[in-house]
Amino acid sequence: MKKNILMWDTPEYYYTKKSIDWYWAVWIIAISLAITSVILNNIIFGIFIIVATFALSIFAAKPPEIIHCKINTEGIITNKKYYSFENLESFSIDIETPTIPKLILISKKLLMPHIVIPIQNIKIEDIKIFLTNHLPEKNHREPLLHKLVEYLGF
Repeated sequence: MKKNILMWDTPEYYYTKKSIDWYWAVWIIAISLAITSVILNNIIFGIFIIVATFALSIFAAKPPEIIHCKINTEGIITNKKYYSFENLESFSIDIETPTIPKLILISKKLLMPHIVIPIQNIKIEDIKIFLTNHLPEKNHREPLLHKLVEYLGF
């Protein structure tokens, strides 16, 4: 029996609980940069650093949402985002990541070439078999910025 749909629920991103020391370090760096900006007569940039650090602190404290992922014969749906197979070039499954495995999709769109979807509560082989019927599998790496943000705990 051939499946026409695959579904799983996964956290939006890998979450690490931040300690008070983490927040202290971020704010000390931010205030130092803001003071340096003011000394160099760039007050607007200093204000921007403080506002951005405030937003970053709020985002860092927020646990990830659970997203519902679905792959059918026409494309991939994550919550309300739809990725048609026509707009995707290829896929790869990254199982070497120390956190959780990830499905990496390469899009034909210029502004969003990499789509990274965590894989949890489903067999990786099922996803691989299903996607090979619609997309070529290539060896893609997770974008460096994505890895850096995850390493820093965001």
